Amino acid sequence: MRVNVNNNVIAVITDISLEVAKKNLIDPVIYDDKHNPIYKIEVNPGGKGALSKYGLVANTISDDGNLAVVIVEEMGITVDEIKQKYGKAVIAAKQYCPLYANAAAEAQAAIDDAFANN
Repeated sequence: MRVNVNNNVIAVITDISLEVAKKNLIDPVIYDDKHNPIYKIEVNPGGKGALSKYGLVANTISDDGNLAVVIVEEMGITVDEIKQKYGKAVIAAKQYCPLYANAAAEAQAAIDDAFANN
């Protein structure tokens, strides 16, 4: 996962490919051991992106084909202010996006294995 800041535009590029997200192989909500929702990954092409410690709304695709969140903040915001505002959300995305990507890859492998004789 990467975070790019260009003036007042923040881009958070995940490790989740668009191809994986489109397949909808797994629930977009990540749950804890007690089945409480702890993180949600949504895709909103052409819409508003969002990033919080509880989830993200990807609104674009990076050059390498991964889901990305682009947020335009107020003019004049500093990098330090951006870090303060989105730091916890970036840490959560860094923790949960790979879990989603790995679970989707495991689901695809299980499907491929089940249909291996066809």
